[in-house]
Amino acid sequence: MRPGVRAVVAAAVALTALAGAGQAMAAVPGLCDPVLPTASVTAGMTGTGYTVEHGRVVDPFSVDILGVLKDGIAPGRDMIVVEVSSPAIDRAGGIWAGMSGSPVYVGGQLVGAVAYGLSSTTSKVGGLTPAEDMIGLLGLPGPSIAARTITADLPRRVALHGGLASTVAARGGLASAASATLAQLKVPLSVSGLAPHGLDRISSFLTHENPSVVPYAGSSASGTIAAGPGTLMPGDSFASAASYGETTIAAVGTVTYVCDGVALAFGHPFEFGGAVAPTGASAADALTIVPDLISSFKLANVAEALGVVDQDRLAGLRAKLGATPSSYPIHTVINAPDLGRRREAESQVVMADWGSTVALSQLFGGLSSTADSAGTGFDSAGRGTVSAWWTFEGTRADGSPWKITRGDRWASRLGADFTAAFGIGVQLDEILQNTFEDVKVTNVKIAVTREQAFKVFSVKRVLISKNGRPFASASSLAVRPGQKLRVRIVLHPFSGGGDRVIQYRFRVSARALGGVLFVGGNRSSFFEDCVGNQLCFVFSDSEDEDIATFDDLLDLLASKPRNDVVTADLVGSGLGTHRQSRLPGVVVGQRIIRLHPQGTAAPDDFFFRAPR
Repeated sequence: MRPGVRAVVAAAVALTALAGAGQAMAAVPGLCDPVLPTASVTAGMTGTGYTVEHGRVVDPFSVDILGVLKDGIAPGRDMIVVEVSSPAIDRAGGIWAGMSGSPVYVGGQLVGAVAYGLSSTTSKVGGLTPAEDMIGLLGLPGPSIAARTITADLPRRVALHGGLASTVAARGGLASAASATLAQLKVPLSVSGLAPHGLDRISSFLTHENPSVVPYAGSSASGTIAAGPGTLMPGDSFASAASYGETTIAAVGTVTYVCDGVALAFGHPFEFGGAVAPTGASAADALTIVPDLISSFKLANVAEALGVVDQDRLAGLRAKLGATPSSYPIHTVINAPDLGRRREAESQVVMADWGSTVALSQLFGGLSSTADSAGTGFDSAGRGTVSAWWTFEGTRADGSPWKITRGDRWASRLGADFTAAFGIGVQLDEILQNTFEDVKVTNVKIAVTREQAFKVFSVKRVLISKNGRPFASASSLAVRPGQKLRVRIVLHPFSGGGDRVIQYRFRVSARALGGVLFVGGNRSSFFEDCVGNQLCFVFSDSEDEDIATFDDLLDLLASKPRNDVVTADLVGSGLGTHRQSRLPGVVVGQRIIRLHPQGTAAPDDFFFRAPR
């Protein structure tokens, strides 16, 4: 907020405080506010808090302190239980998500920040994180190396007991004291670049990783520092950004304390990462408070960048104003030749481990916008085929570079956009979350072509010729070393037209006896009902693969079978003979033929019977 506006608001707040019946005059929030020790806080005290409902106008709200819950947040971390009220809070039905960090003052001293509310409903009863605990963040050292984001189990719910529980139940309109439970306020999460149907799909991933977030469609923002230290004040809206640009993702809360170019916010963690590698800190413009019976929340646009967040602790976030976070770009180019459209976009990832989420969101939003279809049902305009090439680059723990470049193709009758975006995002996530080496990503480039045609080839028949004999189908095959096999794969295009025929040759070795011949599409990456009851062609996890180093992981990801190849793999004891051919569409369907020594009975194993 500009100083002139702040002065006007300060005067208005002071007049409101004087005019309020029975309300003590409170100090307007400023810089380096004095702190009231938690030991001095008692039930019956009254105070004033500050928060934003619209724009950047900081409004006051009255606070009644109901008591102090010893060890209420964690061992050695008390919680101050309060009841709040104001016209804005009345309109919202109680404390809203996004009020986290709203400072509360008693007698001109900062007592704490709103950070908790009733777990079962929106209510005026909530909990403060004591100011003493938040001030402790000021002296903590930053990370000595680039820290990885850690999402840990947080103490999100606190059960109240005794007289305090009875008081909260009565004030909160609860049926019994037993249901008096406080929980960490949810965090509004602004995500730009997605249409409503796209946000619905992405939200499931966001809330799975962090159940405390409330995703909503927000605006994009720049990560360029636009203002110097001192532009944030207590009570202002605050955004902790994971990314800027086309896909801006940021958690929204409130500033609690500002002093000497450092701001404290939220009063609780965002991801509980501790001393984190510096990420984005921005201002925010509140649009409105969206009322809800369970969790009303602040709808806000992420505004100018102001600095970096370098602490994400139980007591809140610490931001250093004026500093610039490091980042890496995600650049996407999307072509839709059927429609004559092309779209380029770029985001800057400042919270490194969110890169896969940013890539998924940017690709899905861009594909949906460029193809101009949502793909909501079978045979809808949203079905189609997506072909992509991408490059991921970065540095290893010793500073040496790494790089992976590959391509793939996806097809879906429900809309290939999410399928493709998810597949590429999963591969980037496997690198970001690898357990072998602490690596950095420095650049992500993705080029995509989106076609409306559903380009799929299904395996129609698999025929085998042994030593030049006529081709025939078989679920098992008697062989001996030295014999020659010819494998003929008949593929039927979904769009109609003539079948395609692919042939491979193998020579049987002794190690192949007792093995199998796998024929068909990419068997490791096809599964049904992955998201939204649609067919998906994506990468499988690498957890079960035989890898022990980061180099192994890169080799595995680079050599993963593509979805648009038909393969034949002769697998036996220590043997792996591979043949493949690429087609202009995704290949689905597999056949498995069991090889047994000639002169022995064919195996009677249901798993290895060839499908009819």
